[in-house]
Amino acid sequence: MKRISLQSSRILILSVLVLNIGIINTHLYAGTSGKISGRIIDGEAGVPLPGVNVILEGERLGASTDANGQYYIINVPVGVYSVRASMMGYAETRVSEVKVLGDLTTEVNFSLTT
Repeated sequence: MKRISLQSSRILILSVLVLNIGIINTHLYAGTSGKISGRIIDGEAGVPLPGVNVILEGERLGASTDANGQYYIINVPVGVYSVRASMMGYAETRVSEVKVLGDLTTEVNFSLTT
């Protein structure tokens, strides 16, 4: 039977501890924020609406739609939100109970009417 020296056992224990600390730190920072994305169209014509303001109520986060009616809100803290879409000439629309999960994208689409 082979004996392990005291120094070898200390190195082994230290290696295991360093590995465990690295794994724990990875889990601590994973899943602290998510993303909301979607598309906004004209409810009557069915065409994408550029320049629509999309805001998370109660937060200082939001975005505007691009030429294809797409928007992305990144770094959204995990939680439940109301998302509001507004544009001049269209009725403001709100979607409640939007759940944002860590490291995932939540899709919220809107259809605005004049």
